[in-house]
Amino acid sequence: MRKVVLFTFALLTLSFSTANGAGFATYEWSARGNALGGSVVGMADDPAAVASNPAGITQLEGGHGLFGLTAIYPQAEVTTKPQGGPEQTTSGEDNIWTLPHAYYTRQLSDRYWLGLGVFTRFALGTEYHDDWPGRYNTRYTGIKTVSFNPNLAMKLTDTVSLAVGVEVMHMDFQQRKVKDASALAGQKTDPETTTYDFSADLNGQSQGVGFNIGLHYKPLDWIQAGIIYRSPVDQKVEGEVNFDRSNLSKLTAINPAYGGSFQDMDAWGEITLPDSFQAGIAFNLTQKLTVEVGGAYTFWSKYDELTFNYEKPVISVKPSSDTSTTPKSWEDTWRFNIGAEYAVTPWCDLRAGYVYDQSPVQDEYADYLIPADDRQIFSFGTGFALNEQWTLDLSYNYIMIQDRTVDYDEVRVEDEGVYAAEFDNANAHMVGMSLGYEF
Repeated sequence: MRKVVLFTFALLTLSFSTANGAGFATYEWSARGNALGGSVVGMADDPAAVASNPAGITQLEGGHGLFGLTAIYPQAEVTTKPQGGPEQTTSGEDNIWTLPHAYYTRQLSDRYWLGLGVFTRFALGTEYHDDWPGRYNTRYTGIKTVSFNPNLAMKLTDTVSLAVGVEVMHMDFQQRKVKDASALAGQKTDPETTTYDFSADLNGQSQGVGFNIGLHYKPLDWIQAGIIYRSPVDQKVEGEVNFDRSNLSKLTAINPAYGGSFQDMDAWGEITLPDSFQAGIAFNLTQKLTVEVGGAYTFWSKYDELTFNYEKPVISVKPSSDTSTTPKSWEDTWRFNIGAEYAVTPWCDLRAGYVYDQSPVQDEYADYLIPADDRQIFSFGTGFALNEQWTLDLSYNYIMIQDRTVDYDEVRVEDEGVYAAEFDNANAHMVGMSLGYEF
């Protein structure tokens, strides 16, 4: 019992230390899953199945725990092309984001199992230097979610298992933009100058609730399949906007009334994080080799716009407004994956995987928050049975992101600060580690 309490404490500690990752939807839920390219919906035979397919935890006898993290190092270059202005290539800030995970499973009887998980399903981290040309669209954007996901799994028959769970998701939202008040001074917005620039930092939090249903089917010893549905989660973000007033004295000199125009204020908005299906079929080709193929379908079309309301009108280049709406119009997407696991010895497994992941962002709605296009992920890793109770999993993933070109659109420049641009050399390195314990 003491070991269970200690593990639960570690799980909760990790849940409050998460940082935002390099993507919006994340699948980095364990080092083993990372190494297999997420091909663990059909297998679902370790504690991380709480995230990938909790119906599979009926394959685990007794009690099991697993915790660890994935470190992500993204890189990208953005070449902005303002109409009539010089091109400029900007690299994103060098950051390492971490995504922790922790799970606990317990067999309650011959028929029922309990599974608890803390992991991240949605995360975003984008940061550029202070005076880059796209600063009017974003200088920093961070979305952090942490899901606490209890599940009850049950064996319906010897070959079919069902799991249902509740997902309580906490979200932190941060966005730092630069505003240009040149229009108030009778001048035109110019990204080459920072004379009338000032920053506006939006910080908010919210909690949302969703659910999940998973199935696991093992008709034969050499084949098993799984599917999981996770519901959308509605988030109502509440926070405040803080203005950096250090550069506003120039506006006050033009018109003293502007001195009181940029006061900190409350802000709130709504965002729907989409639902998804994941499925996989695993084949035990030999006693040592297992291969799984699968895919995920995400209903990104639910993310159609991002709207924030402000306590009072915000003066900027556009007329004063107490609402800010950015159209998204994302598309539903597929993610395809394959993974293989080979037992070299009773205490060492080798793993490899491949993923093709479609981008939901259409060219006409691409911005600097999530500029990435379709991507491919190449992964490998290994697992060690350290003794009868402890296991260690390690993984490495290389994400290769397709280049993208965004054409000039005068309306988007004025409304969203998005210039014609090329996104090149985008990639990311991910290293994962998980430590498991059998109670």
